[in-house]
Amino acid sequence: MEYYAVAFEDYEYTEAVPGSWFNNEKPFCSWPEKATTKELGCFLKKSVKPASDWENYKILKCRGPYNMLTQARQRASLMEDAAGDVTTDVEGSRKKRKPKGYNINHSQPQKIAKLLPLTPHTEK
Repeated sequence: MEYYAVAFEDYEYTEAVPGSWFNNEKPFCSWPEKATTKELGCFLKKSVKPASDWENYKILKCRGPYNMLTQARQRASLMEDAAGDVTTDVEGSRKKRKPKGYNINHSQPQKIAKLLPLTPHTEK
């Protein structure tokens, strides 16, 4: 059995699919739209032939063929990583802010002493 790693154009999604789901003449791949996750896993492992009610989706990239489903899945994962994480809505990483510094003028100790609370040893 042959498997391919494909990137779907309109959905920014990558997946491994059996060769029978991929059409070399046109850049389309059949996909079982109404399948549950469990059913989809069985379809992929058993290389089930596409049914007439499956949707055809345009493919942006296709890599393969691979002899094993796990190889195609690894490649699909690499394709997704290379394009960026397409499964998240947040772009980029969070930036850390530098803490604000306090401008203390050490030439005026009386003002500083008034701002600081008295410690038990310095109470008057």
